[in-house]
Amino acid sequence: MSQNNPAPINTNSTYDKDDEIDLLGLLRALLKTWKVWFVALVLVSAIFGAVKAIQTLATTPETVYSKPIRLTFPNAHLQQFPSGAKFAHSDIIAPAIAQQVFERNNLSAYGLKISDFQRGLSATPYSPTYPLIIERYSRRLSDKRLTVENIADLQKQMDEEIVQATAGEVLISWRLDKHVIPIGVAEKVLADLPALWAEKAIKEKGVLEIQAHLTTAKSLNLTLIKEEELLIAGDILTDKINLLRGNINELSQFEGSQTIADPKTGMRLNDLNNALDDLSNYDIASVLASIRIQGLSNFPELSKYYYTDKLNRLNIKLKGLEYEASSVRDSYRQPNTSAGLGADGNTNNQMLAPQLNSDILDKLASLSGDLEREKYNQQLNQRWLSLTRQISTVKSTIAETEQLLAAIKHPTNANPGAIEALAQAKARLPGILNQLTEYFDVSERIASQMRTELVGIKDELFVPVSNSVLENKTSISIKELLITWIALMFLTSVLVIPTCMIRNALKAKSLQQTNL
Repeated sequence: MSQNNPAPINTNSTYDKDDEIDLLGLLRALLKTWKVWFVALVLVSAIFGAVKAIQTLATTPETVYSKPIRLTFPNAHLQQFPSGAKFAHSDIIAPAIAQQVFERNNLSAYGLKISDFQRGLSATPYSPTYPLIIERYSRRLSDKRLTVENIADLQKQMDEEIVQATAGEVLISWRLDKHVIPIGVAEKVLADLPALWAEKAIKEKGVLEIQAHLTTAKSLNLTLIKEEELLIAGDILTDKINLLRGNINELSQFEGSQTIADPKTGMRLNDLNNALDDLSNYDIASVLASIRIQGLSNFPELSKYYYTDKLNRLNIKLKGLEYEASSVRDSYRQPNTSAGLGADGNTNNQMLAPQLNSDILDKLASLSGDLEREKYNQQLNQRWLSLTRQISTVKSTIAETEQLLAAIKHPTNANPGAIEALAQAKARLPGILNQLTEYFDVSERIASQMRTELVGIKDELFVPVSNSVLENKTSISIKELLITWIALMFLTSVLVIPTCMIRNALKAKSLQQTNL
């Protein structure tokens, strides 16, 4: 029986030493390249330094001069003048203003063109904390666990903080990249720009005037009221009192208006409103009460026709208001009413979009439809409430007119006290008119006082945050220069060392073959 024997091991086989990597030889070959490597590094460094030197000498470094200012008038953060006119920060560097500043400072003597000057100007909201606010809320809004309500609340908080941070401060900058301007000239240029803007806005546009659209005492036709039938004169007085209340409401819309006092009487808006209530509810009411209740009139037929016509107009007005209120209520109840929202549904946060990442923007976008619908519904609800109040007022006036008309149709002129009541009312009427005229004058004086006190600094729109100009010159970045130089040294080493090693190996092999 045969047996399988294992194959014999060849003990005479030799290990091919050429297959082994000679680390010591590799190190020697590497060291042989140091001279060439060193020369290459020096040569590349010299070329790199020469190129950078030429670039520095051939180009003028960019210089940016900046000056922050603070706008001193109310609602500056809303970009609205006291007159109600809108403005933009770019108005400070408008072409017409830039042209005058350019000529006033003779900037052409420095080789500047007006187009270069205008292109280098900018005016932006100034807030050192603005980037920090954006960064902080970006981190908070990037949380995946946030709900829709959380995102909306954070967005609202961020908007409020940004408004407060950028309220009323503007940074005016002048960038120069091809010219050199003395810093003294730059300071004057940046001071002239807002000064000229403020001068033009005040003198030519009247932006510091309080545009309150007030009704003055000239609207009181004293002769007409004194000679008119007393019942009708009472209606005229009521209308004029309502106009004066409109003055108070108009002035109350301005920030800080409640603290402004009339320099003559010391009355504030709240005092004027209370005084007007007393005049209407007591002085005028006591004069007209007996006449209205008894239907007393020197010309009954004239009064009857007047109030009949007034009643008809009130009923027509009531029907119109009720129809409009019904239409608004029906629109509110419809599910797809947001289509009519229009441009008012736009948010004012578009300026923040580039600052936030895509995930946050997706979350905010998902809110837009719901927010627009909710805003539109709120507008409808507010309109409906306003119409309801108007309807209630008209119904009350209709009821009073009906009672007065009934009293006129059944007068008590035969009453012995009727003639005396008419005479007393006629006698007290001039005093009431004088008091009402004075109240109109008070509202005008308060408005005039508001112009001085609310602006903060009379006849000025701004104050400089700093008297000096901020100068920022673009210089060579040492860090960037070192990184570039190290990268060049590395690439040079990668190219030179292997090339030298290959060349030395080929020379050694050529010499070995020659010796053989």
